[in-house]
Amino acid sequence: MLSKFARTLSVTALAAACVVGSAFAATTEEAELKAYMEKTYPNTPIAEIKRSPVPGIFQVTMGRTVAFADKSGRYFIFGPMFDMKEQVDLTAEARNNLSRAKWDSLPLDLAFKVVKGDGSRKFAVFTDPDCPFCKRFEQELMKLDNYTMHVFLSPIASLHPNAKEKAESVWCSKDRAQAWTAMMVEGVTPPVATCDNPLEKIERLSREIGVSGTPSLVRDDGTFKAGYMPVAAMDAWLNDSSAKR
Repeated sequence: MLSKFARTLSVTALAAACVVGSAFAATTEEAELKAYMEKTYPNTPIAEIKRSPVPGIFQVTMGRTVAFADKSGRYFIFGPMFDMKEQVDLTAEARNNLSRAKWDSLPLDLAFKVVKGDGSRKFAVFTDPDCPFCKRFEQELMKLDNYTMHVFLSPIASLHPNAKEKAESVWCSKDRAQAWTAMMVEGVTPPVATCDNPLEKIERLSREIGVSGTPSLVRDDGTFKAGYMPVAAMDAWLNDSSAKR
């Protein structure tokens, strides 16, 4: 017969094995579902899959889109999912967690800088040379001071067929910041030029972090903001980051 100590040790080991086995099964199930979705939906960037509080339902993160799916990967729920007992919008909670990008991981070497004043307030912008709201945004920036803007050239060819050529010409200019400002504010397009450029890498980056339109901004604390802002709103948004540091 087993001693009391041996029986206790056996039960403890069995319990530990069950916990490890359960965690392994969960991890495997999520990995298998992710692999299936990546194969079935190749044009959709599946960033993360994890279990939701609802048994058999998984939270699926696709760029900045959050959905819920069953374990077959066939049925999806887009839109709010509520925990009525806790009065929590699970979808909104997940989206809020996505509203930050890792500033330190942004490949700033793919961008060029526009510095004004002391350059103390930092942000990045994904922008299209032919996007009307991007031009309005740049014109508003002329009224703003003390910032460093990292410009990621993001031409959307499906909407603006000539934007890629203009973006490449800006990148190939001797003074990228000057060429960019002249084009967006004064309407002076730089001479057509070609050279090695990061446009394809920026396009991949945009998909990975969920940039779906222009202009899209990332503040130096990681806060993401999509769309045009007038100067007063932009000034307040940048100051909010400074106040938190």
